Amino acid sequence: MPRRNFTAACLAAAIGLMGSMAAANAAVIYDSSALGELTGSRSAGSGLTIGGGNATTASLSWAITSISGGYHYSYTFNTNSHQDSISHFILDLSDSCVSGGSFADAKCVYNAMVNGAAVVPGTFSSADGNSNPLLPAPITGVKFDGPNPNDLPYIFSFDSDRAPVYGDFYAKAGNPPRNGYAVFNSGEGNHASTLLSDFVARPDTTIVPTPEPASLALLGAGLFGLAAFRRRTRRG
Repeated sequence: MPRRNFTAACLAAAIGLMGSMAAANAAVIYDSSALGELTGSRSAGSGLTIGGGNATTASLSWAITSISGGYHYSYTFNTNSHQDSISHFILDLSDSCVSGGSFADAKCVYNAMVNGAAVVPGTFSSADGNSNPLLPAPITGVKFDGPNPNDLPYIFSFDSDRAPVYGDFYAKAGNPPRNGYAVFNSGEGNHASTLLSDFVARPDTTIVPTPEPASLALLGAGLFGLAAFRRRTRRG
């Protein structure tokens, strides 16, 4: 095979394999790795949904930093509503974090703080109900109550040994939809969504699956063969 054809074939095979692996993971948003977005934000109309009340804007931003034994998570939530202050905030976690023991024991959530004050977050698992109006689908996770005083922005942080992946959140104030508001990520009721903006980064145990060993071996063999062929042609 002519050198140009062989080089092109090797490159095409390598790029095609990498592309197919990326495409396989690109459609998976919920529970996929969020290591590529350690700082991010979502806003109403661009990833967030507002229900009830007079709030017309809402935003959630996060910053995740690496620490010894895991990650430090910090979130800032805000709206322009003056109807009521934040009641509580629920963040999606894996079932293993909320089944038995405490978050701190499992290292899922520890050193938690809300608006500068240390707190002990509670576990949560519920569908729509009086305490969480307009919640589209059940969330299993951690619940942070509103600070005292309940001033916005609402800032909470914690440490975790869980790597960041994409998931859900729900926040509410008052009793929506009549006497308060609810805000949640737009993919909370649709985990089949392929829009990255429909989810937020949060800690969990599930990460993007690593490529199959056979696929990695094939990719490595193709690149090695290309490098060896180039060395031979240069010597010749």
